[in-house]
Order: sequence, then C-alpha cells, then structure tokens
Amino acid sequence: MVAGAAAAIWFIVGCAASEPPANEQGQAAMTSTSTATAAGGCSPTDPTTDLESILRFVPDTATNRQQVMVADLQAFLDDQGKELPGDFGEIQFVDPVVLFTPTPLLQDALSQANEDEDPLADEFGIGLGQIRMGVSAGLAPDVTELLIGDVDPAAVETAVAADPFWSEQQETVESNGETFYSWGGDNEVQVKGGSPIRKLGIGGRLWVTDGIAAYTRSTPVMEALLAGCSGAEATLADDDAYAGMAQRLDDFDGAFRVVLTDQVREPGAAGAPEGSSGTAAEADDTAPLEGVTAYGFASGPSSEPDQARIRLVLASGSDAEATANADAFVERVESGTSATTSQPWSDLLRVERIEADGPFVVVELRADNAQVLETDLMRRDSLVVST
Repeated sequence: MVAGAAAAIWFIVGCAASEPPANEQGQAAMTSTSTATAAGGCSPTDPTTDLESILRFVPDTATNRQQVMVADLQAFLDDQGKELPGDFGEIQFVDPVVLFTPTPLLQDALSQANEDEDPLADEFGIGLGQIRMGVSAGLAPDVTELLIGDVDPAAVETAVAADPFWSEQQETVESNGETFYSWGGDNEVQVKGGSPIRKLGIGGRLWVTDGIAAYTRSTPVMEALLAGCSGAEATLADDDAYAGMAQRLDDFDGAFRVVLTDQVREPGAAGAPEGSSGTAAEADDTAPLEGVTAYGFASGPSSEPDQARIRLVLASGSDAEATANADAFVERVESGTSATTSQPWSDLLRVERIEADGPFVVVELRADNAQVLETDLMRRDSLVVST
C-alpha cells in the first residue's frame, strides 16, 4: 500500500466479469478514498463503493462531458509491488500492455520528483506517497484536478503559507459552505510564479478537506465544483449516461485508468481524427452505430502478458439501440478500418466478450498495445462511430 494511505477511507472500482474477482496478482480492485457527500456539504462521510462517487465532484458542464480522466496511482504501484517515494527509481512507468497514464497534475508532479524531491508536497502539502488517485475533468482553461487519498488540510495550510512567492497573494474565499485558497486573478499568468506544479505561473484555486483536494485555474470553475458536491447544482453523477457508464466500469478489476467522454465520431467525419497522420475521411463503409451519446473505457493489468485488457462501455439512447449496437460493433471490428492508421481493426484488437446491458453496450477488448487503442479512442478514431 502507498505510504500514508492507511488513514484514508477506500472505495472500490472492481473486477471485469471475464476476469477473476481479484486481479492476477491477488490485489484489491481499483480503490479510492470515499467521496460521498454529506447533505449540504462536500466533505467525505460514509464509505462508498463506486466510481460514481467521483462524478459527484464533476459538475455537469459541456467541457466536463468532453473529458473525465481517472488515474489510479496506487493500483498501478500495487501491481508492481512498489511504493512512493522510496521505490521511485524502480518503477516502470512505460509499458505498452500495462499502461499507466497520469492526469496532468500528477504528470507534472511525477516528472519532477525522485526519491528525495516531491514538488507536490513542497507546494501543496500533499506528498505523492499520500495520493491514491488523480482525476482530471474538462478542457483547458476550465480544468478541474482532484487528488484523492490521505490528504491532510493542516499540512496543506502549512505548505501554502510557506510558499516564498504565492503566500503573499494568498486569499481565502467562501462558496457553498466551503472555503478555498485563491492566488492571483482567474487564469492569470505570472511568469515569476512558475514552478514544477504551476508550470504556467497560474496561482489557481485550491480546496481541501480530509481525503480529497481540488485544484482549478479560476474561481468560477471551483465554485461550480463546490455547488455540485454540495448538492446545489447537477453533477455528472446525476446524468443517466455518465452514471451508467461509471457503474459498468466500476467492476473492472485493478484498473489504472478510466476515461469518459461524449465526443462520439459521426459518420463521414471530414478528415482523420485530430492528432493523427492520416488524411482519409471515414476509412470504411461499415454501418455506424445508432444513438451512442457517450462512451467510457478502463484499462488495467492483464492475465496475458502480451495482450492489453480494456473495457469499453457505450451509452445508447435505448435498450433496443444497445442490442443493435452490440452486433454492429462486432461487425465494425471484424470489417472496419482505422481512420488513423488505415489498418483493419481486426489487426489491432479482438472482442473477448460483448453484451447489451439496458441502454449500454459493455465490451471486453484485448489489444497488443493499450496505448495505441487508448489513443485512438481519445482521438475519436473510427472504432466508435454513431448517427
């Protein structure tokens, strides 16, 4: 277990039906500090057991619907039998099958850290060894970053007060019954304030309570988060599609990474997906899916050393559409072609299991390279195309 994690309350994001109830190394499933909210407040209360709890800290906004990323740092470390910070030099962060993709804030912290240096602890009073999970929601500049684990508000208060640059600009702001730290203007860049954690020199906003911290670049984004977790405004946990995807990804055993998005590619989309080198429009004439409004996927450790394991969940508009989409998806894998690489999907992945579950399609995939498949899904490649 990661150092310092014993004081946290954990919740589980567990095992795929096609895998044993515990992962291949006998570890617990993907877990996190409880983020259940009390009536009228955002602080964790009773332990919960689902990924849906995380979505209660993600306001229902257009930018958040485009991208929610969850990175389970402790599940990744447990899979390797390592701890932070002591084993930093021994951790294998790059593996095409067992892929771990940190959230942006975690990436900044990990890229600057070593056995002796921890910039996140220095700036925010939250050591990497205390973090269970990182969550990133939305797109820049309206990004919310969550850190879940053994978060101690007193340690945070001490660290931010000692910051040689930002402490002079520190203010506290109250919103929805909560208090957060504020430095500088909304999205204001101060070059002299650049640091390993604040690479752009934006002071930002920081809210912290026992077990969880949230960081944003502006006050409106922070206020939206606090309005959501306090029950004053809707969150993605209140949306049937996002809550349903979260519920069906919850039992993916030992997941390192979960992504949710509503960016579904349309038939005949002009050009290849953004970020790819291809130039073709829709690369095949395989029939599109129908009524898919969002999708999510999770990846984690695999029982097959050379085959990455990914669960994909498609949110459809109705049970009937989901049933039809299950058949159409299999046909797409068997006969379709990637708009990014022009390779047949059948050369890149295989469907191990697929089923319609209410208005959702749940697909267990195997692939030679998790990074290739995840990148294709993130770039709206032609695997998921829907009218």
